[in-house]
Amino acid sequence: MPWEVALTAESPTLLPTLKFHQLVFGHGDLGKGAFSVVRYARAIDKDKTQSQWPEYAVKIIDTKTMEDLGYEACVNREICVLKMISHPGVARMVSSFRWRDGAYLVLEYAAKGDLHSLLVRMGKLPEDMVRFFVGETVAALSAIHELGFVYGDLKPENVVITSTCHAKLTDFGGCRPITAEALDRTRMSLLRALRDGDWRALDGGVPAANAAGSSEAVLVDDERVEGTTLYLPPEVVRGSSPTLASDAWALGCLLSQLLSGKPPIWVDSEREEDLRSRIVSFSPSDGTNGLETLSEAAHNLVCKLLHTDPELRLPVAVAATDPFFEGLDVFALYRRPRGPDVPSFDKANVPEGDERWQKRQLSKIWTVMPTSQNYMLPDTGATGRLGSSVINETDVEVGEAFCDDARGPLRAVKRVVEAL
Repeated sequence: MPWEVALTAESPTLLPTLKFHQLVFGHGDLGKGAFSVVRYARAIDKDKTQSQWPEYAVKIIDTKTMEDLGYEACVNREICVLKMISHPGVARMVSSFRWRDGAYLVLEYAAKGDLHSLLVRMGKLPEDMVRFFVGETVAALSAIHELGFVYGDLKPENVVITSTCHAKLTDFGGCRPITAEALDRTRMSLLRALRDGDWRALDGGVPAANAAGSSEAVLVDDERVEGTTLYLPPEVVRGSSPTLASDAWALGCLLSQLLSGKPPIWVDSEREEDLRSRIVSFSPSDGTNGLETLSEAAHNLVCKLLHTDPELRLPVAVAATDPFFEGLDVFALYRRPRGPDVPSFDKANVPEGDERWQKRQLSKIWTVMPTSQNYMLPDTGATGRLGSSVINETDVEVGEAFCDDARGPLRAVKRVVEAL
């Protein structure tokens, strides 16, 4: 199908005049969030039969709920990022518009689900398959980093597989700018300037009537970040902002989980505090994380990506040439007509797995804690007391009990005030 070929093209096939009434939605949702839902849709093509109509994933954002929750800047940032990215390793946005009370983002569709679903069906993946999918993930992350962004929410649920078995990153709600240029570009209010998707509206990007402002307006970032606790590095759990090294850590978690069938960091507890405690005390060599089951090449790469010191952690771009990939050019994998075959399963043939880590992991949004400071007491000097001055008692205070009962201090204060 032509749209399947377009999925791996270096530039996406854009639909700048697509209207709401040109989409036919399927039954059921592909995903759901606090103020959005992702639905399957086909775009009507009158010259072809319905089975040949191109497929898309449409993210529908309830703008009123979004505004009530205070996430306008967050959604606007996601739209800005999707407008900037054209890499074939990303589920790219081909159209966007407003219709009634919703903002519609039309994205490339991945017919074979995501890596989480594949893990549930297979238990764990063969190393050759992992090498390909992780290689394409590395290429996509590198492209995002080159644009000045941290992806921020890498996990099996956010790596989707197309009908031709190529991997794509999706869900850019956690993407954060780390350069001044990227920050400036994500503040432009593209959300408010979305064109009207009604069939009666004129083509040519005319903003919706209820959309205040324009693309020249600027939104102030809300400074909240998004991520999934199970894949957060120790420094972020302690309160630091996500960095490129955070994506490298999540890549190590993803690689380990695909090969072993379980996350490298896990606790048998529903308490968020227990998981965070486990992350900050993590050691690749503790023998309880499943890394010992990996091949030597995979083990070495995972350990370099899961280094607890972000300064010593292997960068994503450097991981592209690691021996684990056996000389593959990960940046050219998208040019292959097909990726590794993904087997089909019916529910009766799905192997039994451990439900503890087969549960889908949900993203969380939080405000970054202030970075820790080194506080020092003042110099005591030769007196051995804090500070350089001594406050002596007055004649009124001498002889008064400091706190013999509840009224003692009050009487002392009263006498001091009267003396003044």
